[in-house]
Amino acid sequence: MKKEFLYTVDGAKVMVELALRDDTYNQNWNVPAVHTITGEELVKVLHDITGYKKGIRTVSKGMIRLIGIFSPSMKEVVEMLYLTEQPVILSGDKYERKIGHLPRTSYRVGIEETIIWMKERAKYRSASKNNKKSAYNSVGRNLPTEI
Repeated sequence: MKKEFLYTVDGAKVMVELALRDDTYNQNWNVPAVHTITGEELVKVLHDITGYKKGIRTVSKGMIRLIGIFSPSMKEVVEMLYLTEQPVILSGDKYERKIGHLPRTSYRVGIEETIIWMKERAKYRSASKNNKKSAYNSVGRNLPTEI
C-alpha cells in the first residue's frame, strides 16, 4: 500500500512560510510529501543508501499488542494503528495556488540527510560525554548544548 512520508524539513519550511504571512491565519493547510511510496520501495532506498542487505521484517499488530502489556507507550501505539490501515494522501493545491512551490525533497535525499544528521548528533553526544565543546551538525552550525 502506498503512503506518504513527509520530510520534516519540508514541513518546517511550509510552516514558517505560513506563519510569516498574515493572509494565511485561521485556515487549514495540507503539506503533502513528494509522492506516495510503498514500504518495499522505502526499504529499497534504505538498502541502496546504507548498503545494508539483510532482510527486513515487519512487526504485526499482535506483536505490538504483546509488547504493550509491558510498555504503556506501545499499548498506545496499538490504539493509533488504525491511522496506518488506510493511507492519507494530502493535496497541496491550495498552498501552491496561494503561495507557490511546495518544497518536495526526494525520499532518497531526505533519508541521506537524516542519516548525516543522526551521525553528527551521535558525534555530538559522544563529545558531550567527553566534555568536548566543539561538535557540528551537517550544516556547520554548533549544535545546542541540550538535545
